[in-house]
Amino acid sequence: MKMPTFASLCLGLLLPAATRTADRTFFWDNVDRFPDDVAQTNEAWSAVRSELPDQSYRIAADDFELLLPTMITQIIFYGVDVGTPNILGGDWYIFEGGGSGPPGALVAKGSGVPMSHQDSGIVNSYFGTVYKNVMRPHDLILPAGHYFLAFRTYQTVDYSGPKNNHAALTTRTAIGRSRAWWNFDVLANGSVTGPWIPMDNFNLWPDNEWAFRLRGRIVPGPPQAHR
Repeated sequence: MKMPTFASLCLGLLLPAATRTADRTFFWDNVDRFPDDVAQTNEAWSAVRSELPDQSYRIAADDFELLLPTMITQIIFYGVDVGTPNILGGDWYIFEGGGSGPPGALVAKGSGVPMSHQDSGIVNSYFGTVYKNVMRPHDLILPAGHYFLAFRTYQTVDYSGPKNNHAALTTRTAIGRSRAWWNFDVLANGSVTGPWIPMDNFNLWPDNEWAFRLRGRIVPGPPQAHR
């Protein structure tokens, strides 16, 4: 479940994470102390979809909030490689928000999309090289409201041999209204076939959140809440 399995691994107040500037740029940082939190966290989890040779539908979800209609142009999350993963792309899904959660109905999705997977220049004290994963949605415009973002890599995973996987990093900042969530049964098309489980049930640190960032721009339109 938790990756990697090293023996040595010690395995709401809304903060001003969403920012609008004069040029109408939007960004949401779920890492309040960047890059320190990403460099120092000691938890990394396998959030991955694989159809073959071994099936996996693990996904990480956390909330964000839009104050105005917004076009999301980049979905970014940070992680570490365990072995040599064969990453084919990424999945992202946006679900309706319900205050403290769990995630609600599916709003938008990108399944098996191209994903940039590059050395971020950050070195984590437990895991080594931190990778920046970037997916770029097309024409993703959301009205103002509270949402949950779920993300994962799409890759081949062979559990019969050495662990070859990419694990999503956490941060100890608590941004947004809800704690982070896990689901182990979200299919490629976004169908949720299993329960959402609070991340706190699994991790060692109660305030952990997923280390992700959103980039985009404010667009014209009425600020209608999407609940």
